[in-house]
Amino acid sequence: MTKKKNTMKQVLSCVILLLIAGAVFIAVSFGAGRRAGMRGEDTLPPLDTFEVPDDLTAPAESESTPVSTEALHTEPRESSAASVTVDEIIFVIPCDGGVLSAASLTVPVYSMTMNDHRTHTGVDIAAPVGSPVVSCADGVVTGVFEDPMMGVTVEVDHGGEVTSVYKNLSPETLSDVTVGVTVSAGDVIGAVGNTALIECEEEAHLHFELKVNGEHVDPAEYIEMASISESFEG
Repeated sequence: MTKKKNTMKQVLSCVILLLIAGAVFIAVSFGAGRRAGMRGEDTLPPLDTFEVPDDLTAPAESESTPVSTEALHTEPRESSAASVTVDEIIFVIPCDGGVLSAASLTVPVYSMTMNDHRTHTGVDIAAPVGSPVVSCADGVVTGVFEDPMMGVTVEVDHGGEVTSVYKNLSPETLSDVTVGVTVSAGDVIGAVGNTALIECEEEAHLHFELKVNGEHVDPAEYIEMASISESFEG
């Protein structure tokens, strides 16, 4: 009987020891997991174990043809006119006749029509109404219009910032001359008229101006003209 009791005690002790060992194991495991979570350790499986869905894969390289920028850049076109200087241009007189009134760009001169003294930005070349007016040099017609004070006007660009201006032309010039037309020295671009309001009392003439770099210059410095016949000082 005593032997049987001892055996029961041994079995009970073994069970208790197993229970204690299991409890210790559970406690240790729980503590380790909690410490790992507090450290922010990744307990998830490695990423390479996950399968990426097909619709989340990187997009394939576009097969569309890239837009070419060549069309946005054009080669600069060389312009012989742009390289011309006023000293290289060959001028001709724009109208046959003597000079009635010379250019006076800074000193006021007497105006018979206006009965006052004012600067004169061009030369007045005497010629009967209807006389042909020609381009003084090669160029392109850039303006055909009626100036409120100086009447029917034609402008010609000769390149190199050189422009010639023809005023007091006949009304027919407006329909006979076209902007954009290329002309050569001596080509007819109009006819003498009497449309300049502020010069209508003078003898029939062409009012001719020359500009370099946008500034008026004395045409007589570049074009040989007949000597002044009369200065009209009052």
